[in-house]
Formats: sequence, C-alpha cells, structure tokens
Amino acid sequence: MSTWSRPVILLLCGLMLMTVAIAVLNTLVPLWLTHDLLTTWQVGIVSSSYYTGNLAGTLLAGWLIRHYGFNRSYYLATLMFAVATLCLAMMSGFWAWSSMRFIAGVGCALMWVVVESALLCSGTVRNRGQLLAAYMVVYYIGTVTGQLLVSKLSTELLSVIPWVTSLVFCAVLPLVFTRVSASG
Repeated sequence: MSTWSRPVILLLCGLMLMTVAIAVLNTLVPLWLTHDLLTTWQVGIVSSSYYTGNLAGTLLAGWLIRHYGFNRSYYLATLMFAVATLCLAMMSGFWAWSSMRFIAGVGCALMWVVVESALLCSGTVRNRGQLLAAYMVVYYIGTVTGQLLVSKLSTELLSVIPWVTSLVFCAVLPLVFTRVSASG
C-alpha cells in the first residue's frame, strides 16, 4: 500500500479536526471552572479526570479495536468525546464536569490509539516512520490551530461548545468514506 493512501489521508484529516477540538477544550475548561469560582483543587481534579480518562481509554483501546475494528472504534471514540463536550453546556458542578472530562479523556485516548494503530497497520516496515511522523505533524498543527482559535474567537462556554462539537462530528466524516482494516 502507498504511504499516502486514501485511508491514511482520511485518518489524518479526522485526527486534525479532533485535535483542534481537544486543544480548545483543554485550554478553556480550566478557565471556565476558575470563572465559575471553583477552588484550585477542584479545577485540578476536573483536569486530572481528563487524563485519568486518557489512561482508561488506552487500556480499553486494544480490546475495542479487536472486537469492533478501526472504523467502529473511531466512531465510538468521537461519539464519546462529542457527547461529553455537549454535556458540559448542559450540566454544571464539580462532579458533573469531572465525569464528563473523564469520558472525554477516554474518547480522546481511544481515538489516538485507533489512528496510530490504523496507521501502523496501513504501513510497511519501510514507511511506518513516515506515517507516524505525519501523525505527529498533524497532531501539532491541530494543537496550534486550536490555540490560535482560542485567541481569536469568543471563549464563552455557550459559543464554544456548539462549534467544537461540530468539529468533532465532522471528524467522523473522513472515516465514513473509507474502511480501515488491519491488513492495510
């Protein structure tokens, strides 16, 4: 398979959209919580919940990919992240936000592992380095783009959540148009 096959390019496009959404939320969630007068330890717990979700997601990812494949696992990951993001606008309070950030963390980790694994399975011994380099470049460009959007657009919760959630749903679209399989 070519290094830059259609599934690879579409995986990277989905990754880009998800990464922009992740970068925006990882910056704004602690600021929103501070604005809502949560204590420093509560902001820390909510933020830590996201990373605890990342750990749980990585532990769950292998089983999920084996049982449901790359595409369905990716759909589930993006759905988890989107629902958790939407719930931030509908729920308030320390426990609710801790739970939603945990779920978002699981979704992010699942998505990362699915994309990385799919890229490795799509590649050969000779081009895996290129594929993972492309993954990292796309990831960092998405992170920078998310940070730039935070500095240019409104940071109000109810104006950010709709477009961030839309980005996540758009991140599903590239994989709707291709099937990624373990055989490449």
